[in-house]
Amino acid sequence: KKKKNDSGKSVNTPRDRVPTYQYNMNFEKVGKCIIINNKNFDRITGMGVRNGTDKDAEALFKCFRSLGFDVSVYNDCSCAKMQDLLKKGYYSWRNPGSGSWFVQALCSILNEHGKSLEILQILTRVNDRVARHFESQSDDPRFHEKKQIPCVVTMLTKELYF
Repeated sequence: KKKKNDSGKSVNTPRDRVPTYQYNMNFEKVGKCIIINNKNFDRITGMGVRNGTDKDAEALFKCFRSLGFDVSVYNDCSCAKMQDLLKKGYYSWRNPGSGSWFVQALCSILNEHGKSLEILQILTRVNDRVARHFESQSDDPRFHEKKQIPCVVTMLTKELYF
């Protein structure tokens, strides 16, 4: 919103939070966060240890717990267990030393703005960070200089502030 100061010039002011457009977040636990942390795989898959995933799980756990979520971590889940927990998703990039692009950007933005910005503002900043600050580096040309953009799908009917 813009307001005029005494000299008649427009100045920026914070947007008002309209209670009728916000979820009530005054609960001891504001929701459930499920973290699936698969690091070790069955030998038959041919996949090695997924280094970096523990950093993601730890960052997510701390972030969402600090926002008031009831957080559950599931380690090294079988396919059947994951199907019980989630539906199929999309490919995401991960750095073995620092974790996945999306999770690290999400936790960074939540830690910085989780108590002040609305969730879609937060997710928009996450999209921007992932899109602008990350690019794959690989010896395999099929995976070199690739980008990722998170997909935000919402069915929210009110603004959500933590």
